[in-house]
Amino acid sequence: MKTDAHTHTPLSKAARTDLRSRSLDFLRYPLAIVVLVVHTCSAHNFTNNGCDTDLLDFGAVRWLFLFVRAFLSDQSVPVYFFIAGYLFFLNISLTRQIYTRKLRNRFRSLLVPYVLWNLLAFAATLPSLPSPDAGMVVRRIGAALIGVAYEPDGLTFPADAPMWFVRNLMVMAAATPLLAWLLKRTGGWCVAFFGIVWALPATRHLGGWQLQEAVFFFSWGAWMSRSRREMMAEFGRFRRVSFAVYPTAAIAAALLSGPYPQAAFACKTVAIVSGLFFAYNIAAAIVSRHRTTAATRLAPAAFFVYSSHYIILAPTSRAVASIICPASAATGLAYYLLTAATTAAIATGAYAAMRRYTPRLLSPLVGGRI
Repeated sequence: MKTDAHTHTPLSKAARTDLRSRSLDFLRYPLAIVVLVVHTCSAHNFTNNGCDTDLLDFGAVRWLFLFVRAFLSDQSVPVYFFIAGYLFFLNISLTRQIYTRKLRNRFRSLLVPYVLWNLLAFAATLPSLPSPDAGMVVRRIGAALIGVAYEPDGLTFPADAPMWFVRNLMVMAAATPLLAWLLKRTGGWCVAFFGIVWALPATRHLGGWQLQEAVFFFSWGAWMSRSRREMMAEFGRFRRVSFAVYPTAAIAAALLSGPYPQAAFACKTVAIVSGLFFAYNIAAAIVSRHRTTAATRLAPAAFFVYSSHYIILAPTSRAVASIICPASAATGLAYYLLTAATTAAIATGAYAAMRRYTPRLLSPLVGGRI
């Protein structure tokens, strides 16, 4: 009988499934908060009373940004893609009927909220448009839904920028018959190929990095699920390794980012992959000892927080900056901390209030995740 890699006690199949489910639920909200923190710590230039301030000139803020980029940036979305691929193929054989049913479910759970959140984000920008005519509005709505390219990296973001993940997830869901065909004929070799394309500096920034990330991590999760590999057992096997490799690689990425950018890139790539194991093993260790945790109870709010925070962040940051003028190391750190905490509280509180008082209005915004 298999044992819990975290407690070394025998587990039944039902217990392993329950632990996996609770571990994944545990991860959802913290991963959304990680994305929120990364977006909070993206701007560092401020103008106060006509005086320009670059907060990176202050050592404490510079180290905060290094920490966020090394430990948090690009960590959440790969985990989300992996989980999505794993759950899509979990305990199924992808027939035409199952594929059709899953696409119908994704229409409600992904496409509807994707359109709604991007329209809300676009509406928030309308006051800044210079007397827009009907043609401009139509063109901008199209760009808001599909995404606008940012040079020179070629990344594309819709109006609600974090929803690029949902856009690419819908692409992967639509392409699952092709993915299933590839996995059937090549096994894990196609996943290894996708991983190489994603990881190599020469191919990672050809303009399709976002899709490369989606293909690799979604396919990895799909392969593990189709191979009937239990996530808890497979990831638990690398528990100690992940606890050592992830922080080591992240610290190395932070220290090398200035003098040795290529080495820092390689370390960050290792941190992203090992971070997947690290995140799941941390979650499994916590939920195996605590039947109910705050993060598990907050799991239903994760999608709302992920989808709404980018819209909430801009006005929140302006309000915080008017209270705490970020012009020193101490005020800079206080600004980022208060902005992130306030944005998270507003998004989580809005979800809780809508869930209680306007569930019908909330439901399409979260794809029925109530």
